Parts: sequence; structure tokens; C-alpha cells
Amino acid sequence: MLDIHAELRVAQNEQELQSFDEDESVDCILTQPEMDVLSLIEDEIILSLPVSSRHEQGECMPGGRQDGKIIREASPFAALAALKKTH
Repeated sequence: MLDIHAELRVAQNEQELQSFDEDESVDCILTQPEMDVLSLIEDEIILSLPVSSRHEQGECMPGGRQDGKIIREASPFAALAALKKTH
């Protein structure tokens, strides 16, 4: 499901484009006779996607879950610390 809110103003000429560009909070483009609106929508969707996957805080736990309980694996650095002590 997508929940994207974007405002795009469409200018009919260069003068109108310059007056709209004064407001930096809203994007503005110059219209063209054969404007591909679906392409504009597709671009907006692509630009709104996160760079990396995200999850709610606390959902991603190392080790996983078993019977509803969180199982934590030993830290990968624990093995390095053990090697450091022996050498």
C-alpha cells in the first residue's frame, strides 16, 4: 500500500514557472503538449521509496524468536574477545 502526498504545480509558460519557483516547498514543471502524466506519477512513486528496507523498532532482533520468546545469539565479537584473551 502506498501513502504518498505530493503537490506538483503545472505552469503554462516560463513566466508562470518562475513565479511558482519562488515557493521552494512545492515542485513545479512546465507543461508540454504531449505530457505523460502516468510517467510523472511513476517517477513520484519511485522517488518516495526508501533507500533501504525498514521495520518497526524492536521487530528485528538477532537470533530470532521461538515460541513467542526472543532468542539472542552470542555476539560475534565475543568470539574475537575470547581469541584475544588466549593470545
